[in-house]
Amino acid sequence: MQNALQPTSILDRYHPARRFLPLLPLIALLAAGGVGCGRRPDTERFFDYGTGKVNLDRITYITPRIKVGIDDFPLTDAGIETVIGHLHDGRWSYFDVQAQIFFDEFVWRVFRSETFDKDENPLTSDDIDSIERELRSALRRYQAIQ
Repeated sequence: MQNALQPTSILDRYHPARRFLPLLPLIALLAAGGVGCGRRPDTERFFDYGTGKVNLDRITYITPRIKVGIDDFPLTDAGIETVIGHLHDGRWSYFDVQAQIFFDEFVWRVFRSETFDKDENPLTSDDIDSIERELRSALRRYQAIQ
């Protein structure tokens, strides 16, 4: 009399697929996640910055900054006023002005002025006006992301 708990054939006992049967649900789950199941592409938010796109759903921090020489300021109305005031006062002697938006570790440089030098390329009031317009434009671009 044959025991009911034993396999009926030697093929059933040593079949290679039997060893991997418990892993099949895990393999299916990993494969589904790898191809993007569970995400709806129409609900993802992308920001097109001109030469590429940033998936905003995968970004933790968005930080707008103004960089003048080695100094940093927030890209806000108050930050712009501070920078423009320092430009009128002649605080820096060799510098350029940049408006940057950080998406976690990625940096998008929205604006970069020419490099100014007090002796060779002095800053004029027209330059200051142009820089202020560009910084305000960069601020509006940042606000459009939110």
